[in-house]
Amino acid sequence: MKRIALFFMGVATVSSATSLPLGSPFQVLDPQTGKPISSSTLLTFPNGKTMKAGEYYQQLNEMENRLRTMGQSLTIENDHLGELPSSSVEADKLDRQKARILARNLELDKNPKLQLPRHAGTQANTPDEAGIAPTNHVVLPAELKCSNNSSKTRSWNYNNSNSLFAAAVSADLDITGNCQNLTAKADADASGKIFGASFNLVNATMMGTSAKGGNSTGSLDVKVLGMDVVNRNYNLPAISVGDTYRQNVTYSGGFHFMVGPVPLNIAYGLGGKASFTWNATLNPSSAFVTAHPGTGTWVYAQGGVDIAAAGADVGTNLTLLNVDLNGQASMQVTVENQVVGFAGNTFLSYGINALSGSVYADAWMYVPKFGIPPWTKKSWRDDLFAWAGFHDNRTLINENSWTPLI
Repeated sequence: MKRIALFFMGVATVSSATSLPLGSPFQVLDPQTGKPISSSTLLTFPNGKTMKAGEYYQQLNEMENRLRTMGQSLTIENDHLGELPSSSVEADKLDRQKARILARNLELDKNPKLQLPRHAGTQANTPDEAGIAPTNHVVLPAELKCSNNSSKTRSWNYNNSNSLFAAAVSADLDITGNCQNLTAKADADASGKIFGASFNLVNATMMGTSAKGGNSTGSLDVKVLGMDVVNRNYNLPAISVGDTYRQNVTYSGGFHFMVGPVPLNIAYGLGGKASFTWNATLNPSSAFVTAHPGTGTWVYAQGGVDIAAAGADVGTNLTLLNVDLNGQASMQVTVENQVVGFAGNTFLSYGINALSGSVYADAWMYVPKFGIPPWTKKSWRDDLFAWAGFHDNRTLINENSWTPLI
């Protein structure tokens, strides 16, 4: 029988291309003897719950008709009526996204890394991965004129998503230099989606400006789950600051969908930690900032039904987003071979483990057997999510530039 994927409340379920006739095949009968009973007769199920016979058989027929639209029936002898193969379709989509992301990252690796000329007696003008700023800078004389500006913007993003779950990371690096000031800015964002609900995990911006003949200024803004957690501003002749902020992450919600014919309620949550490390060094001849966010988050869930004769279970083993992102941006004035110019650097590296694991939902329904024992249990499983995940660890950007002032 051909089966096709449908979406109900954002979740892929399974339908048959051929449905069965609808009706009310179950009469109000004693589940052991098969003889007619009153609608007010109290039935007791193996789980200890009770329900009036009339209400039970009404719900049973409603579920039977839902199944018939999918080409199934509670009258089938098999107790396990179906694996609902939604996750395999979604995993194919994630695999295609993963291939595109990795291909793009490999292209970034192929970009030429512009090397600055060395100034006599100095180190190379490149921040290393530990975040050490270049040191061979000079202060611009007040009377110095220049005709050239220097600016560069580099952006990168990662996004894996399907109908229920997603993980995303992005970064923007901006550097600008002119005769009046030097500016460096680093933005970093991490976000996710669980059971169709999207949220921002960490949003952070670190910006610094060094002005000739005036104070340096800096600003820092960090949000976790959309709430401001760090907001600082600096205004001094020279600035050298750095710190790390850490916070536990909790997020919860509810979700309703069908597993087979059984309506299931899921209470879900996100647990883990978020952190942000920042540094800024600002003076009249250089602007250097780093933005270093990190997250370690996982998904948990439990399911239940509002029907006495049915039950459900939800299992989760899913890492949503573990990421360590390091973005650096710097702009300074240097002397190279007796020529004064703007030296810039943008650097971005990351390590990531995202969307690795699985989420499934089991549902079952007590159906009369008309014998001994009087009940049988019909069950369904929906593998809502199953994927090996996205794993990567690399330097994405490490580019230098140098522009003479004149």
